[in-house]
Amino acid sequence: MAVSKNIPLIEKDRLLLALRRLNMIIPNRLPIISMYLTINGSGGKNIEAIEFVDSEWEKLKTELTKLNINPEPMAEEIVRVKEFIEFSSGDGAKGLAVYISGYRDIFLTYPIDYSFTNKISMDLDFDRAPLIQLFAEQPKEIFITLYPGRSRLYSYSDSKLVEIEPPVIPEDPKQDLKEYMRVVKDAYWPYFRSSDVKSVFLLGHTESMHLFKGVLAKTAVQKVKDMVGLPLRATMARINKESRRLISEHNVLQPQQKVEHAKSLVLRHMAVFGPTAVFRSLREGRAREILVDPSFHPKGYVCERCKLLEIRKLDACSLCFNNLTPIAKVKPYVLKLAMEYEALVDKVANQYLRTEGKGIASILRFA
Repeated sequence: MAVSKNIPLIEKDRLLLALRRLNMIIPNRLPIISMYLTINGSGGKNIEAIEFVDSEWEKLKTELTKLNINPEPMAEEIVRVKEFIEFSSGDGAKGLAVYISGYRDIFLTYPIDYSFTNKISMDLDFDRAPLIQLFAEQPKEIFITLYPGRSRLYSYSDSKLVEIEPPVIPEDPKQDLKEYMRVVKDAYWPYFRSSDVKSVFLLGHTESMHLFKGVLAKTAVQKVKDMVGLPLRATMARINKESRRLISEHNVLQPQQKVEHAKSLVLRHMAVFGPTAVFRSLREGRAREILVDPSFHPKGYVCERCKLLEIRKLDACSLCFNNLTPIAKVKPYVLKLAMEYEALVDKVANQYLRTEGKGIASILRFA
């Protein structure tokens, strides 16, 4: 039975490029279907995934017809999806991500080494694709505990560590320690490559940490901010205590602190609060980091030409004076623009942000 979890960054890293490509190719208001399917490397067991696709496609055809969209071009892609599932038997993949559209025969498939609950969704807006929300939740700091027989990777949240990847265990207990550290490096490499991850902290067996650091590329070594030796039987309480100390010593701002930091930057014109100012900074490429309260779910408008977002109902876009189109949800468009302009996004439940900032703020790259 598949387990419903967020897809790890290791997989998100591979899918991000595909989503960006779809965003550039598919015009607005044409359908995109996203599929996340469990496959088991066995033709017999994969029948369940094929039957799931068939049943969901019948529902999607009805939805497409209601929208006055001909489902036949996409029906051909559904056949290809089922063929892909059938012939993927034995390739070792546990899951499959698929993105299809009737526009220009877009058909992207990505085998995933991860199991999750089958899901198919369709929307007319790329920025509502199911994975888009996950890209705003990548950790900024990671902690890796390294020992000869087991290595783990954590993010830091609410003053404690949260394990976000399966532990890496050597296949052979007698495996050379340096070779094992190479295996660990390969398993967690997307975190070092991700532009969102700013700091890496190593804890655990001293020799293992030095060997691990030795197999990293020079650009990856720069992300390693500190190493702390811990005994093999160190408790989780001890590891959490060390992680809090490292966060404090390296002046890593947590989400709540970032709101206070943004307030202090306003007088220097290096931060803005409120939808109008934030949307303008985002569209102009000045936004470095967006702080969003969970309550932020307003309706709004988007410029048909320059894509500037507005909460206010105006006669024309305040930037290029073109027409504005009403949108039911502004937040997905914010996430889309943040991804395009490489701005980080943090969810922060904060009273000041919610009331004075109307739910959103931006820390700027430049004034």
